[in-house]
Amino acid sequence: MALAALLQGTPGEVAGSAPSYYGTFWFSLALLNAGLAQLHGRRGLNWFLLSLLLGPIATLILILQYKKP
Repeated sequence: MALAALLQGTPGEVAGSAPSYYGTFWFSLALLNAGLAQLHGRRGLNWFLLSLLLGPIATLILILQYKKP
């Protein structure tokens, strides 16, 4: 429910609320992190959920964990 509220509307529609593009960015980043995790042999769903909580920090963790074969 809260995610749907973040993704709806346009910036500045509700006074005092964060613009909706922050929610869109956060959700998109979580999807990208899930895909990146799967490319590196990790569970995408786990990283998607972690990314919803941590956002860019989860991306940094994924990048720092990458080991070249």
